Formats: sequence, structure tokens, C-alpha cells
Amino acid sequence: MRRLSAFLLVLALAVPLGATGEPNEQAVTPLTGPAEQRIEMLAPAGEQHVEMIGESGVQQVTPGTTSPAGRAAHGVAKVFVGIFAAVVSLGVMAASLIFV
Repeated sequence: MRRLSAFLLVLALAVPLGATGEPNEQAVTPLTGPAEQRIEMLAPAGEQHVEMIGESGVQQVTPGTTSPAGRAAHGVAKVFVGIFAAVVSLGVMAASLIFV
């Protein structure tokens, strides 16, 4: 039984190697002269313009609405999610190593 499984393993590994055949040829076409790259302007120089936003709308940053306790809870939640993700990742890795 053991010899049969070893023979089947060797046969399974040898069959794909024999089926590869000859590689396909690749044609290389050389590019000569200055025509290999061409730069074209998309728009004339005066077509694009920048408009200034009004002084009141330049940057408006609103203060955060979260209290210090809310920010602390948010930080604790981030740490908890990170640790949980690491534990799940390690658990999946261990399970895949056990079942291989």
C-alpha cells in the first residue's frame, strides 16, 4: 500500500512537468527614431484657471463633538479591535497548521 501511494505521488508530480511542452516564442519589435514617444498638450496654456474661494470659506474646521470620555472609549475600542484581529489571525494560522 505504501509503495502504491509513493508511486502515485511520483506519478502525479511527474505528469504536470511533462505536459508543459515548449514555451511560446516572443517577438521583440525595436522602436527606432524620435517617434517612440510623443507629448501632446491637452489644453492650451490659458484655458485652465484657478479661482480664489471667499475668505470665509478657505478652511473651516469645526471643533470635535466627542467628550474626553468618548475619545478614551474610542481609543480603547481601537486597541480591542486590533488585539481581537491578531488573535483571530493567529487562531486561523494555528488551525490551518493543525489540519495540514
